[in-house]
Amino acid sequence: MKRPRIWTATFVLLALSIAANFFLGGHSILCLRQGASARVLLSEMAASYPPEVRQEFRGIVRDNRTRTFEMVRELRNARAALATAQTKRR
Repeated sequence: MKRPRIWTATFVLLALSIAANFFLGGHSILCLRQGASARVLLSEMAASYPPEVRQEFRGIVRDNRTRTFEMVRELRNARAALATAQTKRR
């Protein structure tokens, strides 16, 4: 009688562990992808300026990394909202 309960408990814990691993893995991939796209956007914006300005810009971004990525995220959300509003208008 005890053996099936142990097997059931083991199976439930294994299933929960696998589900948690998939969730955390997906979350990690999403965060890495967002960070990479923010870096590409920032490098595209900085590419049109002279090297001295770009170096100063990189220093400011490096010093304020968290705030910069939040602002880029807000900009991306605003663009998505604008695109949604445009498609609803048509």
